[in-house]
Amino acid sequence: MINIEIKTFELPEQKQELYFSHTETYTLISVPAWNWCYLWTISDNDQEDKQQFKEALEGILDDSTAEQMTNRVYQYLMTGN
Repeated sequence: MINIEIKTFELPEQKQELYFSHTETYTLISVPAWNWCYLWTISDNDQEDKQQFKEALEGILDDSTAEQMTNRVYQYLMTGN
């Protein structure tokens, strides 16, 4: 059985629901409204992981919003909040 969590993030001028499916080695993050997903592989290099996620968002969001979303998602992955 796969457990999927739904978390709503506030972005400038919008609220966006993100879906998270976790395993020990990765988290699949999807945004159905954008028809977009990203496989966040758990590693020892947090800065590289964050940079790769931000780059994946840059085709959808402007740089500032992509940075905000990356920081919010990273915080959620690390703390659950």
